[in-house]
Amino acid sequence: MQNLSKFIIRPSRNLYSLNRDLGPENFILKGQVFTRRDFDLPNTRGLVLKCSWFLPKFSKNTLPCIVYCHGNCGSRLDSLEIAYRLLESDISLFTFDFAGSGLSEGSYVSLGYYESWDLKSVMDYIKESGLASAIGLWGRSMGATSSILYGSCDPTLAVLILDSPFLSLKQVVDDYLGKYNFIPKKLLGFFWDKIKNHIRKKANFDISEVNPAKFISQCEMPAIFMHGIDDKLVSISHGRMLYELYRGEKYLLELGGGHNSTRAQKVIDRVIEILVQTFSSPQLPQEILEESIKTRRASNIIFFRK
Repeated sequence: MQNLSKFIIRPSRNLYSLNRDLGPENFILKGQVFTRRDFDLPNTRGLVLKCSWFLPKFSKNTLPCIVYCHGNCGSRLDSLEIAYRLLESDISLFTFDFAGSGLSEGSYVSLGYYESWDLKSVMDYIKESGLASAIGLWGRSMGATSSILYGSCDPTLAVLILDSPFLSLKQVVDDYLGKYNFIPKKLLGFFWDKIKNHIRKKANFDISEVNPAKFISQCEMPAIFMHGIDDKLVSISHGRMLYELYRGEKYLLELGGGHNSTRAQKVIDRVIEILVQTFSSPQLPQEILEESIKTRRASNIIFFRK
């Protein structure tokens, strides 16, 4: 049980060199100069979050902003997979290490519980800066779960991109324990309680509260769900069920690959295409928006199987 608890709250930590691994602070894309602003931001628990914001260096226009939220073993380095495509599409990128991850302070991660609080600190900073015309979240695994938990409380978000989210942490643990045929189903509750109590003592949170399925119906901004059909850690059934529970305009991209597979460029291009459309769309009256959502839901499942 201690090994599973460690996997939840203290997975391998992605340590890196800021100057070597994040690239140059200033760079040119398609004739435009961009800069990366690196800074520290305290979270609600007083821990320092290491942050970077990729922006045009000289433009006075505010752009829509995507906040990238990494997975449990990740860091802000993971956002480089999408950074330049976003900037080329006139979307700025805010990326950071959650507390307990990367170079940020903190000893443990919580798979969404405290990370959603970190997101509030980040969102408050961006809103107060006045440098973003609209804000969306792009989260993967733990970051996707954090985005759902935070998004349920902030209707000002323009869009959510949810890559490999899970229904609940309890379901992930049940799925994991269920792979071991020697554990009777009637004992799963016993093991769950042991894990929950151990993590509460070590990391001071209740893992039963990491339950995106409970909160996702409170999110109504457009959302893009992504999930690998060969995901062995978080089955694609999690993504499909969350997609069905979602009340707002939504897309589901079913991808080849597993939980930690690199996303194909054509997938990223498709997501950014939807992002650009979403950020440029005027806000419709609620009754028109609801009718639009009803007519579009059925045809928004997209397959990338190769």
